[in-house]
Amino acid sequence: MKKNGSPPSIFETDKERSYFLVTLPIHPMAIRKDNTPQVTPQDNIKKDNEINLIKFEKILHHDGVNEVVNEVVKRRLLQEILYIKTHEKTRKPDIEKFFNISKATAERDISLLKKLELIDFKGAPKIGKYILTQKGKKLLETNNNNKKEEK
Repeated sequence: MKKNGSPPSIFETDKERSYFLVTLPIHPMAIRKDNTPQVTPQDNIKKDNEINLIKFEKILHHDGVNEVVNEVVKRRLLQEILYIKTHEKTRKPDIEKFFNISKATAERDISLLKKLELIDFKGAPKIGKYILTQKGKKLLETNNNNKKEEK
């Protein structure tokens, strides 16, 4: 990045180093002449994820758990919901491994997501899987309806 003239990356983490966030600032040449940045598919994904996080925070707040759950946990819970959406046969060990969390943490996360009625377990205990509920699916809906209305 340095060789092509891009600004330096910005790295952030929490005290426990349970996550890290990397910000890659936009290259100066990616700015249009009218001084507005170009919009990329990644921008739309980021916007959708921000919308999902806001919706998720409203659900947490409505159910009285918002104050207990910190920002890192909120983001991980939302990522777990997205993981369950994209992986058909999600089980607790899959979540533990993919998110590199302990069995106890996975159990707490799953318990909270079930309490919020965002996920449910379908099938027999040994061969079943986690699925999104209607409420969970609604949380992940993008603003497709708003985009259609704008046209």
